[in-house]
Amino acid sequence: MESNDDDLSENVLAELYTFTQIIEVGTENLTSESETKKVESHIHGYIQNALNDHLSKDGDVQIPFYDARLNIETEANTQKRIYTINFHILSVEFWTDDVKAKLTDSYLKNLLDNVTSAKLVSERVVKLLKTFKRDPTSYDDLTKDEVPGCSNIPGDNCWEKFLNYWLVVPRVQWDFFDLLYQMYTFDIFHQGVIPKFVHFFTIPTNVMLSMMFLAQFNFPSLGEVRYGNAFAVNFALVLFFVLGLAYIIMGILRKSWAWGVATCVVLGVLNMTGNLWYYSYRTKGNPWYNPTNLYTHPFIWSYVISAIQALSHMVVPQMPPNITGEHC
Repeated sequence: MESNDDDLSENVLAELYTFTQIIEVGTENLTSESETKKVESHIHGYIQNALNDHLSKDGDVQIPFYDARLNIETEANTQKRIYTINFHILSVEFWTDDVKAKLTDSYLKNLLDNVTSAKLVSERVVKLLKTFKRDPTSYDDLTKDEVPGCSNIPGDNCWEKFLNYWLVVPRVQWDFFDLLYQMYTFDIFHQGVIPKFVHFFTIPTNVMLSMMFLAQFNFPSLGEVRYGNAFAVNFALVLFFVLGLAYIIMGILRKSWAWGVATCVVLGVLNMTGNLWYYSYRTKGNPWYNPTNLYTHPFIWSYVISAIQALSHMVVPQMPPNITGEHC
């Protein structure tokens, strides 16, 4: 591990930075099982509060933790307990004196007040350089590097491995409002200029194609209501409102309403483009799954765009974490 206590200027989201705290608890707070559980409850509460800080509206300083690990050990002679907390940092650039002061004043101080014998032994920011694992079959080599391969994909059988590989990071699919985690996972899975550049175009294009497909569905009570080819009241407009509202809410929660409004403007452009595409190329009388001709079919173009998006991962400078087994 490489210590970065003094110079925290590097900003490489794909690299794993950890803020490690070691807290020692004396025997006076460990006299019984119930007292020990109470101590560990305070420890878990401290960790959870620090992780959830980015959800609070308390000031402009947000603690950039997206995950944490806790190791509990005991000294053989004194029976004191050692709690080692590893907070994973979204980006080391976000780790400032103000953030550290907030962690101490808002959360750590409360823990030390509740657990009277607890004391902070050490804390530091470290960067993971390489992981090793022991090779039990080797007589001349005690350790070997983690090598890329399917063995690093979690799962007890081929079906579970396929699902974990296909979903990659399932939490991304549902934890939409955890913007810090979304940013972190996007960066480590899209390293390099080309993958990011491709995704910045292909993802909005697929949203536009979805709106184009939905533009054929009108509200039964209204029929076809449109103003030119760009503005229409249809199911594509419903998708626009759903996505727009979600981004507005996220912008408010993240104290960046302007970002939410700007995203809504982009969604509006995509909605108009989808309407223009559909009304310009629709083929009346065709079934719902084939609203246009073959050359302008939204499904076909969506598969083409998605293939380009997937192929862009082949040029990343480092294989994805679910293959290398690192930074997962």
